[in-house]
Formats: sequence, structure tokens, C-alpha cells
Amino acid sequence: MSLITIIILSSIVGIITAGLSIRFDRFFVMLLLLFLAGVEIKNAVNIFLIIIFLGAAMILVENKENLRKIPAENITKFLTIIPMLTWLFSFLGTWAFMSVSSVTLIATFGVLTFFYGLRMTLIHFKEEEKNHIHGMPVMQKFCGLAGPMISGFFVGFIGTSLKSLKIPFAVKFGKMNLSQVYIGNAITAAYASLFAIMWRFVFGIGNVLFLLYGVAIWGTIHGVSDLVSPVFPGRWKKGFQIIVGLALLIAAVKVFKLI
Repeated sequence: MSLITIIILSSIVGIITAGLSIRFDRFFVMLLLLFLAGVEIKNAVNIFLIIIFLGAAMILVENKENLRKIPAENITKFLTIIPMLTWLFSFLGTWAFMSVSSVTLIATFGVLTFFYGLRMTLIHFKEEEKNHIHGMPVMQKFCGLAGPMISGFFVGFIGTSLKSLKIPFAVKFGKMNLSQVYIGNAITAAYASLFAIMWRFVFGIGNVLFLLYGVAIWGTIHGVSDLVSPVFPGRWKKGFQIIVGLALLIAAVKVFKLI
């Protein structure tokens, strides 16, 4: 992958995510790695893991003050239960990643691209939904347990934590606070991607080149996104999200054609 390809790919993703105000689960990278850079699906996943980890870690650094305000019982969970679950399920996801064919990974990626496109086209948060205070207790417990499992497995398997699907589920159906769910997902994604990267090296399917590509792409995306974010007025976000969602639905068809 040439430097020019990295710059073009990262600039496109940086502009898209600036318009959508996306900060870390930049799923579009995978599409461009496949179709613009011509990277094989398994290599694309391994590169994407680095981008996911760096983005999630950045979110946590930016929210360090909010993290200090988390109740002690939740801190204990974030330091014990969540890392244990993501460690185990990222192992299972990595094992599945190594066991299945590239065709299976492409098919899975195509399905996720389709559902991500539907989510961005059809599901939008109302202002009152962004500020839920007390979520449904049952849903909070379910998401607190299932979230690390889902993030761990799918990050290990296909590189994404399913953030675009999990957050609407928690907010729309669980009446959970959007900001809290977002930070919680960043925590699980950071653990899951770190462990998935570790498993890659343990099993001998990771290398330093993936790390370098991931760092270069993430750094360029972040720089471009910060540069162009002021260009996108907030009132454009919903319309831009719908356009991007429709583009993902079309992209899903192209992904399935790779099978």
C-alpha cells in the first residue's frame, strides 16, 4: 500500500467521519482498504484493529475527567469483569477469524455493511433520547454483560465492535444515556482491540507492518477530520448521515460481489 493510497483513503474517511461526528469506530476504512487499496480481507481486519484501538483510546483520554466521576462499583467492573470478558471473547473471535475462509469473512462484512447502512438511513436520535437519565435496569444489566462479549468476539473476528448497532439498541430500547453508552462502548472496544491485537501476535498472524499501516491511517484520518469538522454545520448531520447510509447499502452489494 503506497503513501498516496494511504493519504487518499484516510482523507476520504476523515471527511466522512467529520460530517457524521464519528470519533473511533471508522468502519469505512475497511471498505476503502478492500476497494481502493486492494487489501485482502484478513489483512484489512488486522490493520483495522490498530485503528479501532487508537480511536477508542483517544476517546478515553479525551473523557478522562468523566471517567473519574464513574461510581466505584462501576470502576471495579471496568477493571475486572469487562477486561476478563473481552479477553476471552476476543480470543474466541480471533480463533474464528483464523478458522474461517476469506469468503465467510467477506459475507459477514457484507451483512454488517448492509445493517450499518440501514441504521444510518433509518435510525436517528431525538434530542430527548440523547439525555435519558435512568435506563431500564434489566437492559442496563443485559448491555453491561453482553456488550463486552459482543465487542470482544466481533472485534476479534471482523474488527468492529458493532457500535453502530449496539448504541441505538441501548438508547432506543433500553432508554440508556447516550454519552454513558458511548464511553462504555469505547472502554470495551479499547480492551477488545488491544487483546485482539495481542492474540494476533500470539498466534503469529500479526506483524509490525500492520501496526505501521494502522498508525499512519489513523493519524491521517484524525488530522483530516479535525481540520474539516468546522465546515459541517450541525443541521447538515442528519441529511449527510442518510446519504452515507444509502452509500453503505450500495457498498454492501459490491462487497457481496467479492464472494
